[in-house]
Amino acid sequence: MGAFRVIKERKTGAIVAKEGGNVALYFCTPEGQVLSAVAGAETARVVLEEAQRAVAIAAQAAALGGDRDEALRATAVRVHRGLLPRKAGRRPIASVSDHVTRLLAASPAPALDGFARTVWEQVLGQTVSDAAVEVLEVDDASPYREAFR
Repeated sequence: MGAFRVIKERKTGAIVAKEGGNVALYFCTPEGQVLSAVAGAETARVVLEEAQRAVAIAAQAAALGGDRDEALRATAVRVHRGLLPRKAGRRPIASVSDHVTRLLAASPAPALDGFARTVWEQVLGQTVSDAAVEVLEVDDASPYREAFR
């Protein structure tokens, strides 16, 4: 979704630096409804927790029966609101994870397309881009090597 540039040394072809780029993972239903998400660099433990949360939401919703979409939304809102701090009033968003949780609590099981754009732009502060990865070949890679150590 975002712009990304690779700096390669022309003589050796070695990649000496990478600029831009970010990551967001979405755990969705087969129809593309987001049940949980991870934005930005996170630990394997956090990614696993969010994957397990998505599986739990789907299982709990299935156990409710009735309208599937309604059950997914009701379960997702309950789970994500339960993760929000229980302080009186609104508190500032403390982390990327808090921001994603608030979005999912406010709009449970959203469609991936719109939610991914919101996370990419509003949470991660990235620009959506359909451009291919830009490869910049340089003769002298030393400035890039020093800047990205």
